[in-house]
Amino acid sequence: MRRFTGIFTAVILAGAAAADEISARLLFSWPGFLQRAHSHNDYERKRPLLDAVESGVTSIEVDLFLEDGAILVAHDRGKWRGEFEALYLKPLEALWQKDVLPVAAGHPFLLWLDLKEDSVALRQELHRLLEAYPVTRQADPARARVQVILTGDKVAKAAFIEEHPSEIVSRDSNNFSEYDPPSSPSWKWYALNWKKIGAWTGEGGMPIQERTRLEELVGQIHGKGRKVRLWNHPATLSFWQEASAAGVDRLGTDVLSRVAAKRSD
Repeated sequence: MRRFTGIFTAVILAGAAAADEISARLLFSWPGFLQRAHSHNDYERKRPLLDAVESGVTSIEVDLFLEDGAILVAHDRGKWRGEFEALYLKPLEALWQKDVLPVAAGHPFLLWLDLKEDSVALRQELHRLLEAYPVTRQADPARARVQVILTGDKVAKAAFIEEHPSEIVSRDSNNFSEYDPPSSPSWKWYALNWKKIGAWTGEGGMPIQERTRLEELVGQIHGKGRKVRLWNHPATLSFWQEASAAGVDRLGTDVLSRVAAKRSD
């Protein structure tokens, strides 16, 4: 019985994986995918940063902690992927200097830094690293624009912006209020949890009440001069199409490297 249960579970998981891959292929081949794709948990890919860049994705996200004086990359403390500088800043600088980032004229390459803790030391070290590389120090009209967006810990990202103002670095907010002030160079984005907006799973038709709610929310955000990224949302093509029609600027994807790798085979 135990053996049968194990086989049954394996079949179910294989079926789910196949369904996910089919959904991912449909999404990746959709013409509207790349302009809104955000490489969520980018560091979990086989080749952080490079998988996204080679696939034409122009928005990536990396989670940061400070450990023994170094900024390390991981979703959970202790499960380190490597150093932020080696995984992201050095290769990004090289790509930028060669002018090979996949950015259309007038559009920025977005580097989202998820600050996982409120630490003065983390902010100081991050500022030192960003200032050490021209790509994250100042804009160059001769090359693609790169925008660093701080997300994650509310206190940390707001404090960094106050302590180290920069034309390159701005922050987001994870909550929207109609009383929020208009956009400013230091606050350009919202990153909102879909589950706090609607309950639609991305299958079948989107409920009219949720479509209206999303359209109104995006309209208010754009009216303030800001953009919006959704996270914790369904990965279906139907959801992406509905969210895009509502004007959502960025949507997260965790399937990029697998699909991109198969595309290049």
